[in-house]
Amino acid sequence: MTRHQKQHRLGDATLARWPLGAGVLAAICLALGVWAAWPRVFLYQSRTAMMRISVAGLDVRVLSAAARAPSGRMVPLSISGGRLWPAQALPAGRTFRIQLTAEGPFGWRMTETKTLKTPAAPHITSRRLAVPIGEPVTLHWSAPVALVAIQKPRLAVKLRMPSTAVRIGRPLTTPGLRGAWRITAEARGWELPQLVGTVTWHTVPWLTARATVPAAPTLAASVLTVRWSSPIAQPKLDHWRLTPLVPGHWTEDSARTFTFHPRGDGVAPGTPVTLSIPGGAAGPVSIAHAYLRHTFRVSWTTPPATTLRLQQWLAELGYLPVAWTPAPGSSPSLSWSSAYAPPAGQFTWRYPSVPAPLAALWQPGQWNVMVQGAMMHFEHHAGIAQTSAPTATLWSALRLAVAGHQTINTGYSYAYVSETLPEQLWLWHNGQIVVHTLVNTGIPATPTYLGTYPVYQKLRNQTMRGVNPNGVPYADAVHWVNYFWGSDAVHGFVRASYGFPQSLGCVEVPLNVAAQIYGELTYGALVTVEPPGSGPP
Repeated sequence: MTRHQKQHRLGDATLARWPLGAGVLAAICLALGVWAAWPRVFLYQSRTAMMRISVAGLDVRVLSAAARAPSGRMVPLSISGGRLWPAQALPAGRTFRIQLTAEGPFGWRMTETKTLKTPAAPHITSRRLAVPIGEPVTLHWSAPVALVAIQKPRLAVKLRMPSTAVRIGRPLTTPGLRGAWRITAEARGWELPQLVGTVTWHTVPWLTARATVPAAPTLAASVLTVRWSSPIAQPKLDHWRLTPLVPGHWTEDSARTFTFHPRGDGVAPGTPVTLSIPGGAAGPVSIAHAYLRHTFRVSWTTPPATTLRLQQWLAELGYLPVAWTPAPGSSPSLSWSSAYAPPAGQFTWRYPSVPAPLAALWQPGQWNVMVQGAMMHFEHHAGIAQTSAPTATLWSALRLAVAGHQTINTGYSYAYVSETLPEQLWLWHNGQIVVHTLVNTGIPATPTYLGTYPVYQKLRNQTMRGVNPNGVPYADAVHWVNYFWGSDAVHGFVRASYGFPQSLGCVEVPLNVAAQIYGELTYGALVTVEPPGSGPP
């Protein structure tokens, strides 16, 4: 056989096999087409509905669907959006057999069945909830839920998609709130509600503070500490106020503790100090978003300083009949700490001759009428209000005066009155008697107060009014008035004679010496009245 003949026979064989291969391929394609067009229906699980429907093939429509309960009762199902929904609420945790009937082309019918167990109601993972400020109550569930309801207050939350976290109500903006809710839930919106139980909740408590007052009296050598009930996220230190203003700065020692470190030598003795921290959103905010319910205030007063330092400064300025000299080689500080720890030094009398009653009053480091009188004299000279004890205002003015060497040149005056007949007054000034005169003191019905008192008010002229012991009113013009106790005063008044009790309590002096006495008796000058039997000063 020739080569040409062999090739011809091979071509005939190939042509003979081609119709067979094409037929097989056509059969396969026809089978695939029939399979693709063949009507079918499937049921799948759904996150929201009972089941999800899927159909395949041409011209397929669902005729009916129902769910058979374990009791055999049929529950109709509706179809919406390709999903099956029960026509009535079903109990949770029950098994149902779902039957779906569909119809295809040429009236061909098919049935799909599926067993479904309705989801059991999940449980709440925590029944005691702490709610941050600015957040609503959020319930966390062991499995997704579609609907949560509260019996009191009546409230329901329906979710478009079941979730394990359900936010209830509006954000809570007030610390310290509390509530208890009875909760029902549905794992799916078409189930019967299940009682889950009671949940208690509370917002974070109000923020509270506690302050530790400085131990050092001047506030300079110690610190002010504020401790908070919860860690602070936003302290807002620029809103914390110290009154009076004390130089210094705050430090954050921890999330709960803040400390104020003063700068300088603090404040004067007897100063009322107040720390104010605003409440509400303007004040500190904790990490849990809690804040103060009201403005936090803590007040204290720096303790009184020593009388010895007060005497030293008054003596330096000339308000006492004694002078004060620092210890040799020392340079006393004017800091407030020196008011509590006075420097060493020595007091000496300014004058060679001092009346014995006045000298007996001088007691270094002891508060008495002599120190009070000198203090009142300084207050009047400095233009500040008179007080019965040292104040922060006095200490501040006194320190400024000492720093500026503002000494006085009026000297020191002292009046002594003896009720020994004839009654007399001696006025001592800068070491010598400058006035000696007869006087009148109070009658037995209205005696003059005995003792030593500082002059607290001075008037050039006054009309004194009152009622005499016999009930007759009086209105007497007096001059050069120096009040030293209540309504008792040393003043000028015209009498026919002097030297025995005639007044209603005052010490009356002749007019010709009243003006001189008035000029010498300064505010705070001491007046001593001694009973009958007393001698000259």
